Amino acid sequence: VAYALNGLSHVYQGRSDYDAAESHLLRAIAITEEVSGPRSADAATYISNLSELYRITSDFQRALSLAEKAIAIRRAVLASNHHELAQSLNNLGILYDRFGRYEEAKSAHEEALAIRLQSDNPDNLSVANSYSNLGELHRETGDLEAAEKYYLQAIEIREAKLGSEHPKVLVVKANYALALEQLKRFDEAERLYIAVLQSRERNLGDTHLDIALSLNNLATFYSNQDMNAKAEPIFERALAMYERIGLLKHSDYALCQMNVAGMYVDYARFQEALRLFENARGIYAEAYGPDDLRVANAHGGMAMVYFRQERPDLAEAHAEKLYAIHSKSLSPGDTRLLQSSLLRAMIHIYLGEVYDAESLLKRALVQAETHLERDHPLRGDIHGMLVELYYRTNQVEKAQRLENRRAR
Repeated sequence: VAYALNGLSHVYQGRSDYDAAESHLLRAIAITEEVSGPRSADAATYISNLSELYRITSDFQRALSLAEKAIAIRRAVLASNHHELAQSLNNLGILYDRFGRYEEAKSAHEEALAIRLQSDNPDNLSVANSYSNLGELHRETGDLEAAEKYYLQAIEIREAKLGSEHPKVLVVKANYALALEQLKRFDEAERLYIAVLQSRERNLGDTHLDIALSLNNLATFYSNQDMNAKAEPIFERALAMYERIGLLKHSDYALCQMNVAGMYVDYARFQEALRLFENARGIYAEAYGPDDLRVANAHGGMAMVYFRQERPDLAEAHAEKLYAIHSKSLSPGDTRLLQSSLLRAMIHIYLGEVYDAESLLKRALVQAETHLERDHPLRGDIHGMLVELYYRTNQVEKAQRLENRRAR
């Protein structure tokens, strides 16, 4: 019965009926734990499947908890080179990546790949899965050359086994396009974004989560190239598609809202931008928790909008939340933390709170000089803002000393 319930859950998941899929998996787990005990291989399978369902629906905190539970069972009852253990490691690595726990993600993915290379042929699809995940991990951590190598290995295997338009091939190509954009190979990136979108539209129908994601990627690419006239109608299609699908709590929908909000800020459409930033913040907070860096990004967006609207009190409130999350999650020399310090200082200056601004900028400058290269632009920005503050407040001697120090 549990096996049949698990099978039905896959059917419902394929139909995007996630509530039915969840209820069937919960029944399968309850039956298996009662009959076979809570630490059986079958229980681990159904727990792992439920974790994947929660990942798909952006319930990442529950997904991670279940993935860790499944792998603990599988390590206890399976051989160290078992393919199901590799699959659990694969799933756990994806979730660690989502939470920014990159070292743990790398360890999980590399262990999964080692098991798969030991157990399978090097051109097996499971090996391609590991290559794809490692490519994404290296892209997100900025090692773009390693990311490209893994993406191309994954694409080669998947195309040979599945064909060039299979959804799993297109997932890797979509991520590879992001890497090409980061490598500033813009013509290649644009061609690949468009090719993936067109292929998905040919094969997935009019409305599908993967099509919405492709629309978001292409629109974001155009927005990053200051081509908002091209980006806006594509963004609108993406948002409408997410809404038709009904995944209004999905993290990809939040990402699309963040991107559209950024474009609206450029157009000075501030109320629309605020609505989207706030919606995205709520989705991210529910999916990842209130201290996630994506939540911080939404607060940063709202702080900038309120600042441009000359509403400094509201800007300050969101800038404080941005800084609090960054201080908790990032190392002292991380550029994101230094940028949030700059934003807070800028707001304090606007409010006439010179002492608070000076204190923030002095601390940020120490961290920048300790952790960033001498010619790093952010280090220059912090230095320049502090010098300007000293001149504006008639602290000429301090300004000149700081300029001389910079020159040396």
